[in-house]
Amino acid sequence: DISYELNANEQILKKAIDSNKTNSLIISNINTPFFIINRQWKFFQINRPALQIFQLPKSKIIGKSFWEIFPDSAQYKYPIALKRAMQAQNADNFEESWEDKFFDVTVHGSPLGVVVFLKDITEKKLMEVKLKDSENKLRAMLNSKNEIRIFVDKDCKILYFNKLAQELALSEQRKNFEIGADLRDFLTQKPKEELQQDILRVYSGQSFNEERVVRVRGNRQVWVENNYFPVYDEENKIIGVCICTLNVSERKNAELALLEKNHKLREIAQLQSHGVRKPVATIKALLDIIKDFPLDHPAREWVDYLVLTINELDEVVHKIVHKADGLT
Repeated sequence: DISYELNANEQILKKAIDSNKTNSLIISNINTPFFIINRQWKFFQINRPALQIFQLPKSKIIGKSFWEIFPDSAQYKYPIALKRAMQAQNADNFEESWEDKFFDVTVHGSPLGVVVFLKDITEKKLMEVKLKDSENKLRAMLNSKNEIRIFVDKDCKILYFNKLAQELALSEQRKNFEIGADLRDFLTQKPKEELQQDILRVYSGQSFNEERVVRVRGNRQVWVENNYFPVYDEENKIIGVCICTLNVSERKNAELALLEKNHKLREIAQLQSHGVRKPVATIKALLDIIKDFPLDHPAREWVDYLVLTINELDEVVHKIVHKADGLT
């Protein structure tokens, strides 16, 4: 025995099968996708909704062996269910996946063969997957030891919170988180209107994150990353917003230190390039003038050596200028 009831269309067909009457009038009046397999395992009847599921013309199905189209494989439930229904002339109900679709399948055995009713439940299964994902996120929210996790409704009322959130509320606000309390009363460093806008943004289906600096006890500055994402129910409706807060001060301080270091390197490069470039150019100009004067042999060698040296220094300056331009 199975705990399901045939709907009105299935009841009509069941009576017709039991009386060996399966004329076209009965079939045309049934909008539930179904097909009938005779006792030789060949397709005997199939209606239009079932053909739309198979995406095959009727001529390619009627008279064909069921097992030619659907393999007798242990990875599926239907082979055992159909064979049992054919042999015992009983009924069964199960869920089956085929390609990218999910179906609720009802089989009914009779002297004529087996009738199979199909119901596409793909959307329902996808919703279940999404719900499962939301449940996993909610479970992670409650169990996380590294992040502050708070679950609120559309009006910023607290629905759930983890232990770390409670500890922070006691430490910073000197008060307890409570189910039903307004989160805006706890987040004093964020305008209430801004938090409400963030919640409404998530209720529109968006997930986002933000980084901001907050002051904690002792007037210390702490960088935090807030992640906002929606939580869905089994009907794919948003029932709340999960806010996950993580202390990212170590990463942000490292990033800021790197930016400061790069800024100093740019200043040094600018000083080396432009500060040195002008006197080098002046010395080169003076040497060009001196070279035109009549000089004795030792003085001429010294000037030539100075010209060679200043040209080498000028080449180094040009390289520094090029590197400095790459930093800006």
